[in-house]
Amino acid sequence: MIINLEQRNSIPLLLTYISYQILLAIFNIFYNQSHNFYLVETIIRILCMLVIVYLNHRFSFKNKLEHKTIKLKSILLWSILGMVGALVIQIGLSRIESELFHFSSYSANTNLLLEIVHHYPYYILVPGITAPVMEELIFRKVLFGNFSRFIPFLPAALVSSLLFSLAHMDGHFLIYASIGLLFCYIYYRTGTIITSILSHIFLNLFIILLSSL
Repeated sequence: MIINLEQRNSIPLLLTYISYQILLAIFNIFYNQSHNFYLVETIIRILCMLVIVYLNHRFSFKNKLEHKTIKLKSILLWSILGMVGALVIQIGLSRIESELFHFSSYSANTNLLLEIVHHYPYYILVPGITAPVMEELIFRKVLFGNFSRFIPFLPAALVSSLLFSLAHMDGHFLIYASIGLLFCYIYYRTGTIITSILSHIFLNLFIILLSSL
């Protein structure tokens, strides 16, 4: 059986990410009482991120979205616009959820991360760096970009954004899915995954820093 370039890039990344999630689940079950729990968890996440970044480089593949040459200034501009857009989406949809569906704006996922970062400052590397890098490479590059060769752009974006939303297990599925769609558009518009990675990083760091004021 012939393995094409998309599969050579996508399969190692997906398998590593799935293995990483299983490893974290096992670690959470058996070591959640350890006094070094969050330090070890942070190290595991950093190592897994580095493996995924390495595999993305090792099995390098530019899908049909990645055909443009973009300047650093444009990358930074789009990254900031992505962060601002994601904040607008989050605020706007939170109001809609509250007014129409009477959902609480409280995010268990976000508040737990903020509490952990408050007690263990080094943990900022998890929501601030490791999660955005891995999630963008998996949900945007693999599930949206690489697979868009086989299905149209919009369905690919919807599927990847829905999975991105479900992965957060937060209850605010509409918000996460909409942010996922925005990051898909940024990736599509700029032709480089770096822009959506930076948008995601900027968004998470901004929320963390704002909550600490």
